[in-house]
Parts: sequence; C-alpha cells; structure tokens
Amino acid sequence: MPVAPPNVVHTPVALAKELGFMDKFNIDLDIKNFEGSTRGLTAAITGGVDVGYINCEEAYGNGVPLVGFYDTAPKLPVMMIARDSIKTLKDLRGKKVGLSSAPGGFIDRMNRAALAAAGLTPEDVVIVPTTTAGRIAAMISGQTDTAVFHYEQVSKVLRTVRGFHVILDMYQVLPNYDYHLMCGMHKWVRRHRDAVVDMVAATMLALRYAYTHRAETVRPLIGITGADEPDVGYAYAKLTTNCVWSRNTGIDPKRLNWYVDYVYGFGDIKRKYPAEEMVDTSIAGEALTKAGGPVDVPAGCF
Repeated sequence: MPVAPPNVVHTPVALAKELGFMDKFNIDLDIKNFEGSTRGLTAAITGGVDVGYINCEEAYGNGVPLVGFYDTAPKLPVMMIARDSIKTLKDLRGKKVGLSSAPGGFIDRMNRAALAAAGLTPEDVVIVPTTTAGRIAAMISGQTDTAVFHYEQVSKVLRTVRGFHVILDMYQVLPNYDYHLMCGMHKWVRRHRDAVVDMVAATMLALRYAYTHRAETVRPLIGITGADEPDVGYAYAKLTTNCVWSRNTGIDPKRLNWYVDYVYGFGDIKRKYPAEEMVDTSIAGEALTKAGGPVDVPAGCF
C-alpha cells in the first residue's frame, strides 16, 4: 500500500480481506503500508513485497521488470481545496500553493494540471512545501491557500474548518489519468499466477459488494483507514457515485497509454512504451471469469 494508513480509495484489497472474500479463495494476505509508492517499490525489488500499488507504469518505464494486471481505481479521486476568497482557478495567481510530495510527484502533477487549466504556471504562484500530515494545519495557519486532498480529507476540512471550499475536482482536468494500477515483479507473478488471479477475483467481488452495501462497507473502512465515519461516508459516496472504483478489470489500454505519455512528458520515465507491453490482461480476465463474469456498469465506468 502506498499510504500509511491508506486513503479510502486505496482499500479494495484490504476490504476484500476484511469482508471475507479473500478467505473464499484461500488467500492469506499480509498488507504492508508504506509512506509513498517509491518505498513500496523498493520493498518489491528486494523481495519484501509481492504485489501492490508501486508506481507500476513509472517503474517499468525506468527498467524495473514488473507486470501490471489489475486496476482497482482507474479514475482520479482527489480535489483541490482553496480559501473562500479564491473564487476561480485564475485567482490562484500569486497565492500560496501547498506541495505535500516531492517535485515531480503526484501532488506536483495535480498542482500543475490545476494551474494549467487556468493558464498559469508554477512560476505564477508561491509553491510551499508541506508534509502529507501537515497539509490541513498549513492551510489553517495561513501557510498555504490551497492544496490537493483525497475525498475523506476534503470532507474533514469542510466539516471542521470554516472558510474553505472545493475549487476543482481533478478528474475534470485530467479525465484520462489512470490512478491505481496494481502490479508485481514479473518473475514472482509468473511463478504465483494462480494466487494472483484468485486475489484479483476476491477483490472484484468485494468491490461489487461495496457498491450495493453501504453500511457494511463503511464500517470496516473506518477501521482500515482510521478516518472518522462522516469522512469515510463522504469518500464512499464520491467513489461509488463517480464510479472511481472498478467492478470489472478496470484496465483500459487507452487510459494507460495516455498516462505513459503523460509521465514521459514529465520526464519521470526514460522510455516511452506501449502499455500493452507491461500489462498482462489475461490475469484480470481469468479473475473476471472466477468472479462470475463481467457486470454491466454505466457508460464511462469500469
């Protein structure tokens, strides 16, 4: 897991474990939480992690021999919050923008995309580095005027602090951004392919259950994330209403190829490659069959 504790969007595999779907396939799952995808990737390379959300596309483009096989959340699940005095994105000119990841990292990409939507660049604002845990405090204290948050964090800010509002759902400006591909080291996945297929099938079933059982899903999510019930409920509603979580394989080659082009343009990968080269769709395909076949989803969902 790329965040400790995980955000609600990151929880499908943990949710499948808590709801008993992993037991149905006899999967003994040990979940490890890391402060950032890069640390998780390092653990995977050294053998401490078998599969996970570990910067799959970027790692492969930089020569790491891994394979992607399942996408639990193809769409972006984050928003930008700003002070009420900031009415539009153009009002960000000259304001203090929080950066809670390394330059070039996920939050930096989100900030740049929001600024670009207003015709602005990072040079038009004041970039203020913060810690992930300190993002809210930085806004309250006046250190920053705006920052990017996951859904449950958005809820907590709006619920507990006056003077802020959502200025942008990042999906609006990055609709093709592929958020959460799962992968593993190629040799390990090939050697344990049956177990990987079963893990994916269990997670598919858990997400389908989650869409139709709100109370039974929110309850374990509170324990998994450590977030408050109103904020978990808010995130659950956003994830399901916006169909961020997938109910089938979640794999869309067009989105993945767009994402590879995007991170290559950022200079995050050395080699631009066709996404089909690093993704084994047959794993999710077999898992889909074990999960009872595909289910109908609204247009634009997965």
